[in-house]
Amino acid sequence: MMRFCVIGYPAKHSLSPQLHQAFACQVRLDICYTIVEVSPDLFETQIQALANEGYMGANITLPYKSRVLSIADSVSDNAQLARSANTLKFEDHRCFADTTDGVGFLKGYPQKNGWKSQTVLLLGAGGAACSIAAALASEGANVLVMARDAERQNEMLKKLNHPRILAFHASSHQGLDVVINATSASLLGELPDCLPESALLRNTVSIDVVYNLQQHTPFMQWSMSSGASSTLDGWNMLVEQGAQSFYWWTGYSVDTENFKKNRRV
Repeated sequence: MMRFCVIGYPAKHSLSPQLHQAFACQVRLDICYTIVEVSPDLFETQIQALANEGYMGANITLPYKSRVLSIADSVSDNAQLARSANTLKFEDHRCFADTTDGVGFLKGYPQKNGWKSQTVLLLGAGGAACSIAAALASEGANVLVMARDAERQNEMLKKLNHPRILAFHASSHQGLDVVINATSASLLGELPDCLPESALLRNTVSIDVVYNLQQHTPFMQWSMSSGASSTLDGWNMLVEQGAQSFYWWTGYSVDTENFKKNRRV
């Protein structure tokens, strides 16, 4: 039996076990996918234990997506660029790290006419924001970054070093098409510390990378009251991230459309 898990602190809220079990049923694989909650002082020990105990892979969630880079034996270029990894693969007691944030976002939120020439306001400068910015720019979108921490924002822009990824300036912005909250504020039931004037959201598509299957996130509620034409949460991204991880571990592609459409596993 193939063994996988999601690691975080906390992690009990995660729907990854149900999602991956559903993927496995679709392709008739026998897997075991569990939740591993581990405190910060035991994180490195736990990762090594998973590699030694025959686990094939793990998904990494907060607060360990950056910390895991120093533990992995090999880190993908995308994960190095984002300074963040959300997927581990174990082979011969070695640990390989990658991120599926960027591709998960693109597959989760395809635009009718593609992302080319779309103007996107991206809130946040963490690992998810970095991956999403790079992915959008590679598709031809113009990405404007707005973060609470100016130093971290500048570090992100310098590292990505892409002509289509720039700092957001309210005085010089063009009309926005999409606004993305790539911070974790909604996990705490809060709005991001960095918010543009609400008038800028009028007639935009608003996306929060945090998902909530019971109610709109605070960012979604704020976006609707600010005049956004539509609001989406992070469910589609979670599904596509999971599908990418599942493929990396098992070699099997899965159909994700029903999961996204029905918003359940």
